[in-house]
Amino acid sequence: MSATIEIGWVIAGALDEADSAAVKEAHAQLLHVLTTWFPEFTWRMPMVRRPEMVEAIREEPVVLLDRGRDERASHQWDFALVITQADFVTHYKPFALAIVSRGLDLGLISTSRIDPAAYDEKVAISDRTDAMGGRIQSLALHILGHLSGLRHVEDRENVMLDVRDVVELDSMNRFDDDQKETIRHWLKQVADVRLEEEGTRISAVSFYIQSVWRNRGEVFSSVLQAKPWEFPRRLARLTTAAVSAVVVFMMTAEAWDFALSQPTPTIVILAVAAIVLTTAFISRRQQLFVRRKRRRLTEQRVVTNLTVSAVVLCGMLTMFAIMFGSIFVIGELLFSKNLVAEWAHSVRGLQGDQRTVNWTHYVRFAGIASSLSIVIGALGASFEEQHHFRHITFVDEEV
Repeated sequence: MSATIEIGWVIAGALDEADSAAVKEAHAQLLHVLTTWFPEFTWRMPMVRRPEMVEAIREEPVVLLDRGRDERASHQWDFALVITQADFVTHYKPFALAIVSRGLDLGLISTSRIDPAAYDEKVAISDRTDAMGGRIQSLALHILGHLSGLRHVEDRENVMLDVRDVVELDSMNRFDDDQKETIRHWLKQVADVRLEEEGTRISAVSFYIQSVWRNRGEVFSSVLQAKPWEFPRRLARLTTAAVSAVVVFMMTAEAWDFALSQPTPTIVILAVAAIVLTTAFISRRQQLFVRRKRRRLTEQRVVTNLTVSAVVLCGMLTMFAIMFGSIFVIGELLFSKNLVAEWAHSVRGLQGDQRTVNWTHYVRFAGIASSLSIVIGALGASFEEQHHFRHITFVDEEV
């Protein structure tokens, strides 16, 4: 018996006649294509309509991702596509036709800009339906490719072309053999029986450990897609608060004296605690975790929450590393050993007025200052606009 893959389609908001017909056409086409390309799986694509999900002309993607995630969890689909007529609010590009979230195994598609009527009001409904049907299918396959870990290619007929113009969707109609094999391997992992479906009673701790181990590859690739090393650039308030704190620390004699009086183990413990606690604080403050609505744990929920935690943790590690390196270099270049010795009485030598300051003291100061700076930066990050922060964490690509 072949394994079953379920891709739920959520129609969010109202669609006009052409959009509705195009979605039905794309749905049928996609089912046929996937069955043809991957016949070893049984494909199911249930469709639900949620007219109450969208009321505005433009919608924040993270709002639809949250609602799509709830639909996916309630129906226990492997993946979900949310189709809407609303345009997307973007953070990376001028506009987006689709949104990809590997951490949530979700994709969003907007018909707003792929509709020929957006550029020609006189186009016939049948022409709109045909054009949008093919474009929705291309976007759905493109999303599926990203969810499986595929990257962009330059081939204009390949589904994984980096879309820069709507009309490019019309020629995107194939995966190459290597891409199909990558998707096939990924689908086999997806189709495995989930931990909660095995019927074995295990503790919550054991459930988390087994879920993490089973999905370690997915978590790793999802973190890479999220690019947490770009946190300092994308989160202006986090960076501004942290840099401001560093400037104050470096210009304060008491800060140098305090930092250089601390033993190395204390500095290491403080650094680790700062990174872990700021990760937990930001994740909770920005409401990044998927909350359990049912009593039973699910593998999907565990993997999503772990991925989110890993993304924020890597982002804070990046911030710490940048602060640490910057403080050390600036300290060595601008703050002479004599000045540091004058400020930090704890490093005075034993031979007369001789001060003993070397590079290790700059490292220790950098450890203390960078730890405190990311704590203050986390307070700044907690005031980031929630949609913006969640977009950075959950959205892998704006197509």
